[in-house]
Amino acid sequence: MPRPGSNQGYEAWAHIEPLLLMMEGGGRHIEDLREIRDDVALRALMGLGKMPSLSAFGDGLARSAAAGGVEAMGQVNEEKAGMILSRLAEPDLTLDVDTAMIESDKKEAAWTHKNVKGYQPMRGYLAENGVCLVHEFREGNINAMKTN
Repeated sequence: MPRPGSNQGYEAWAHIEPLLLMMEGGGRHIEDLREIRDDVALRALMGLGKMPSLSAFGDGLARSAAAGGVEAMGQVNEEKAGMILSRLAEPDLTLDVDTAMIESDKKEAAWTHKNVKGYQPMRGYLAENGVCLVHEFREGNINAMKTN
């Protein structure tokens, strides 16, 4: 992952961990990170110290994407999923595919079938333990059942 641009910047994980927590909790907007920031007990339980501001989250995600961070996270995810699969003794596994609608005010966002602008990422979970094995970030106007 790219390093912070200054000695005052946040490491990539400071942006990623709260974002993942928000998405797992059903968050749909970057503004939903405020709930995590304001929940002192949750942050203490998760070991989340100082969090970037909402604008810093957006800026950090844009910089990360421009510097190859999306591809890097995909590679990390593939390696971790392979490790998990190699440790499972069950011969029959179930892949649970799920899409989520994420509304966005970004000019580049596409209209979804629910008549809102946004994105529609698809995730594949291992039903037996809930681990996300694969994900694909997609525009909002892509058919939910279309796969690459």
